[in-house]
Amino acid sequence: MRNTISSFTIAMKNKTGSGRMMVFLTVSGLISNVLTIVSGLLVARWLLPEDLGLFNSFSIITSYIILAQLGIPSGLSRQYPYYLGKDDKAGASQLAATANYWSLALSLVIFLLSLVGTFYYLAIRNWEYAVGVFVIGISTFDGCYTTKYLKVLYRTNNDFNKISIINIIVAVVSFVTIFFVSSFGFYGLCIRAVIIIGTSFFFTWIWRPLAAKPAWTKSLFNELFKVGMPMYFVANIYSLWPIVQRTVVVSLGGNRALGLYGLGLMVGNSMSILTSSISGVAFPKMSMAWGRSHNFKQLIQVMYKPVLGGFVFNSLLVVGGWVILPYFVKFFLPNYVEGIKAAQWSLLVGLIAIFSVYANVYMVIQRNTDRLKSYVTGFVIWAIVLFAFCHFRGFDLVIFPQAMLFGYVGIYTVDFFFYTRYKKMYS
Repeated sequence: MRNTISSFTIAMKNKTGSGRMMVFLTVSGLISNVLTIVSGLLVARWLLPEDLGLFNSFSIITSYIILAQLGIPSGLSRQYPYYLGKDDKAGASQLAATANYWSLALSLVIFLLSLVGTFYYLAIRNWEYAVGVFVIGISTFDGCYTTKYLKVLYRTNNDFNKISIINIIVAVVSFVTIFFVSSFGFYGLCIRAVIIIGTSFFFTWIWRPLAAKPAWTKSLFNELFKVGMPMYFVANIYSLWPIVQRTVVVSLGGNRALGLYGLGLMVGNSMSILTSSISGVAFPKMSMAWGRSHNFKQLIQVMYKPVLGGFVFNSLLVVGGWVILPYFVKFFLPNYVEGIKAAQWSLLVGLIAIFSVYANVYMVIQRNTDRLKSYVTGFVIWAIVLFAFCHFRGFDLVIFPQAMLFGYVGIYTVDFFFYTRYKKMYS
């Protein structure tokens, strides 16, 4: 009887703690969201679409380079909480140490290569590319080490409150440093990016939940690779999707088109903050729940309320944004009027993307082949629709988010089919 009461009490405390955590994440996400939107709009006001497009083209290159991490962070994000669920803290720490070694070594190598490129462009006096390549190196370090290693530790240790605080700090710094853009244009945007990345790394490092020293253990690396590589390969079908879309935009329309499309990117990125927060909270909890019971229904229940709440919140953003955006852009960002419709449709993409949180199911129960089928279906539908739109309607920025909506519908249709099967298999 006492054990039953104790278990009930612990469960209620955990439920209450999770609720408070979600509320804090939502509030902090809203603050970060507002600051991010305002910062992005001010940057767009001070930069021509051509300059913003040039900077975003360097960001595209960074996104491709980060793929070199080979899924080790994905393996850590799954195995670390799984080990904790089995009460193997020593094994979890050793996994973190191996992932630390890999992520740090990879980040430093890529950064050194970027320095070589920077000096090359300095030698031929191509100042914009020299600065841009340096930013690629710094951004890659941020992506491969800060995001793909340090922040994974926060999520797997359920230190979401600290992550939220860090996000707010970074958002404030992002807002404060916009004066560099007003003073130095493209170069100011690069300076701002370096300061933001440095701030993120500093606070993520000093507050890290686990101070695991880098240590190479081949067997553990192989384990992380074996578990993480399928997750990584499948996830990149999804993560490459918007990157490929931006690549198509700049290939067909040039830097100006990419700059105009940046308005839609700002809208999409701001709406993705809440989705990322919910996914970050849900994934380690799902991994631990799966380690305890292997019950699919309990797995789904972890995400139900957060996703529903996120959908309602983002719906309000879509309604308000769709109405206000045209008036705001015409008054405040006259150089970006051509990107209004694409930005409006990007609001709908951000809304429907909240359901992508459910894709964590595939990783937790190790059904990555099914996840691959889901993502490939969405990607193929997007490509077909985009090609058809380009052929019959011509190049127009609005067709890109519209095609993505069709892709999401394809993904969720396949997901629903697989989840129905899993309920029967794991009950």
